[in-house]
Amino acid sequence: MPVSLSARLLPIGALLVGVALAGCSSSSSTGPTAVSLAGNYNLTALSIGGSPLPVDVSDGATLVLTATTYDAVGFGFDSVVTDSGAYLATSSGAFEEESGKGRGGVTGTYTLSSNTDTLSETVNSNNVLIVSTWVK
Repeated sequence: MPVSLSARLLPIGALLVGVALAGCSSSSSTGPTAVSLAGNYNLTALSIGGSPLPVDVSDGATLVLTATTYDAVGFGFDSVVTDSGAYLATSSGAFEEESGKGRGGVTGTYTLSSNTDTLSETVNSNNVLIVSTWVK
């Protein structure tokens, strides 16, 4: 069954904004420490609402993270979706982000593999659980 363009773009848009945490600073020094997830990643797995979607690694969905910013590119049927903004990830495994392109922000959780080459994230966008895996 074909997936509509809007159904494909919504998750990609959520993924693109889902990997960053922004504008969340605290004056308390007892909270979790900020963590850099810096690196260039390629999307390798995607699940939306508990349903895995096919991912063609050769399509080129990418995520570039510095210590505080992100730049992401994803693909719908006939379009390229891009987003960029600021993020903050914490040592507790939480993150928040704010899109620099007016797409709002999201919060979620992440895990980074022990060798730091695989980033997995979980976000809840419009009451839909989105889980993605990105590899350097």
